[in-house]
Amino acid sequence: MRAGLILLCLAYVLSQFFRAFLAVLSGPLERDLGATPDDLAFASGLWFLVFAAMQIPVGWALDRVGPRRTAAVLLLIGGGGGAALFAVATTPLHVSLAMALIGVGCAPVLMASYYIFARQFPPARFATLAALMLGVGSVGNLVASYPMAFAAETGAEPAMEDMRSRWPGARFVEDPGALRADVDAAFDRTGEARVHLIGAPFQIKVWEALITIPSGQVTTYSELACAVGNPRAVRAVGTAVGRNPVSWLIPCHRALRKSGGLGGYHWGLPVKRALLAWEAARDEA
Repeated sequence: MRAGLILLCLAYVLSQFFRAFLAVLSGPLERDLGATPDDLAFASGLWFLVFAAMQIPVGWALDRVGPRRTAAVLLLIGGGGGAALFAVATTPLHVSLAMALIGVGCAPVLMASYYIFARQFPPARFATLAALMLGVGSVGNLVASYPMAFAAETGAEPAMEDMRSRWPGARFVEDPGALRADVDAAFDRTGEARVHLIGAPFQIKVWEALITIPSGQVTTYSELACAVGNPRAVRAVGTAVGRNPVSWLIPCHRALRKSGGLGGYHWGLPVKRALLAWEAARDEA
């Protein structure tokens, strides 16, 4: 029974993941499937609707066939089937149907756990076990937010889309050998990397100021405004930093708010956190 509870706990983590992951994947789903925010809101709402509607039949099944069969069958058909459908989805409708199936699969997890707690453990331990289940389940929300966001925002296709939007008339050719010297200069700090930039004079001035910030150190938008000779242009400096077209070589990730907050980042805040952490670790080594 304890092994079954562990599996139910893991399933509950997964159910919490499914509650939140659509918001993180909104960008890729829009690019790949043409899913609009309304489509994703409908799919997410469908998950909650099905999840709620299933509680009555789940309760009936728990009383008559027990938690093991109830959870196993619904997780297999709903959770497995929904995940498989989501993986091969080609339209927003497929996403909605997948979320409905996943709602079916997630429905018995928490109730089955409570059923076992009430039947197999002393009443004095029920609240502790229920709280433990809810607390561990929150890991699913964390997995759906930070790692998923990082993966969604750092893949090759989003980077290529960004390049195509900036250079719509260009023809892109993959040639790792030709870029080797630039890669070494960027990450190993050996040699020199040349960058062709297009921007307004003020933007280029801000980008040049960013290059002077040493690795492992940070600055603020206010300090950058002073560095370019216009202390009152903090907002304009922030806009220029956000429009930096070259990540890493022009280290806009080293610009923070005066309060110490991360501010924004064109390639996503998870990437900004990772870059700052990597630089700090490398420079301390």
